[in-house]
Amino acid sequence: FDHRSDAFEELCRIVTLRRFHAGQLGFDIMSMPRTWLLKVHPAVLPQVIRELVVRMGGIGPIAMPHLNYWRRNPLLMTQNENERALWRIAKSIELQPNVKGFIGASWFYCASVGEISPHLAWVRDFFQDQGAFLVDMEPAPVRSGFMIGSEKRRRSYGEGKFRPRQTLVLWPRNDMLRWAASYQPESMKQGRAPV
Repeated sequence: FDHRSDAFEELCRIVTLRRFHAGQLGFDIMSMPRTWLLKVHPAVLPQVIRELVVRMGGIGPIAMPHLNYWRRNPLLMTQNENERALWRIAKSIELQPNVKGFIGASWFYCASVGEISPHLAWVRDFFQDQGAFLVDMEPAPVRSGFMIGSEKRRRSYGEGKFRPRQTLVLWPRNDMLRWAASYQPESMKQGRAPV
């Protein structure tokens, strides 16, 4: 509960109903920061703008994910829990017709992360398989977390072999809701309501 920590800021956002808890992920309903467009290489900027205008229908309001600091094990991220959280986010935006989809930016979505940490390749693969648009942005800052939890990433970064980039994910509402309609959380398969 250190008031200077990111976890405390997240807790404040949750209790003031500015961030919503979905399990392994939390999410805000907001507009995409326009400054993100400046972080995309100019050669792919027209593609990004087309995705935002044509497929997304604008930069907001959108659901923006955040890893939940308050999850059981902050050093562990699992595919099942991530999909369950994305399903909860999709079910929430289904009730909000003005929300245009899901936009995220993280080093987790970078292609080189799956190469250096194959156990995390599913994070990027999930969005590619579901029709999301992914594009690299600026180099990920060290403080963004990729140095935590993996000696291999730390060593590769120190040797200059691993330089992850913040990667932008644009997942339009219709694609997200289509996926959610076909997804069934494990707890529902066993006759229990999802937690």
